[in-house]
Amino acid sequence: MGLDQYICAETGEEESLELAYWRKHPNLHGWFIDKLANGNHDSNCERLYMTLDTLHEVMQAVENYNLPKTSGFFFGASYMDRPEKDYTLTQLEKVKKYMLDNPSSKVYYFAWW
Repeated sequence: MGLDQYICAETGEEESLELAYWRKHPNLHGWFIDKLANGNHDSNCERLYMTLDTLHEVMQAVENYNLPKTSGFFFGASYMDRPEKDYTLTQLEKVKKYMLDNPSSKVYYFAWW
């Protein structure tokens, strides 16, 4: 049990395409909740749709170590050391490439715990 986080794209079918995944990165989760769910931390298992502008904002927040400190039951801890930062930016770059290559696709953040 814990915080599992995804960025996915709707494929037009019942299934979605997984673009990025994190395990227990609560500060990143907090950023998405604050930005896309108006701070509603009860957004477990909800699709929070994002734009390319949203993606650029989160990438900038990660780059500048500007994610909100977030905690929750079974969330673990975000350390935002160099390896975690680099992994997060690599994942977000994959999402960016997909969004640029597929501009009409609906992309969303999804987490469950």
